[in-house]
Amino acid sequence: MERFFACPHEPWNPEGECMLVDSHAHLEMKDFDRDRDRVIARAQEAGVTQIVTVATTIPDIYKALEIARKHACVHVALGIHPHEVKDIRPGDYEEMRRLVRQEK
Repeated sequence: MERFFACPHEPWNPEGECMLVDSHAHLEMKDFDRDRDRVIARAQEAGVTQIVTVATTIPDIYKALEIARKHACVHVALGIHPHEVKDIRPGDYEEMRRLVRQEK
């Protein structure tokens, strides 16, 4: 697969190296259950070096962390989407505090 970007060879970057980060993905969505690994592989082949998957519910946070543990290039941003606040249960915020301390 062809890379979609090129990095300039500048004095500060003599090798022309750069990092392309997908800063807002939703890899935890069920839409990706059948081909998630392939989606991540295609992104890497295209030059994406890091992916931040954004989890917006407690169940999605668990799933996103599982994906991140499996793929070194995936990192998790977690929180509760405003549309999901109505489903918050006692203890969810404390659970998020615990989860955010994990490595990924």
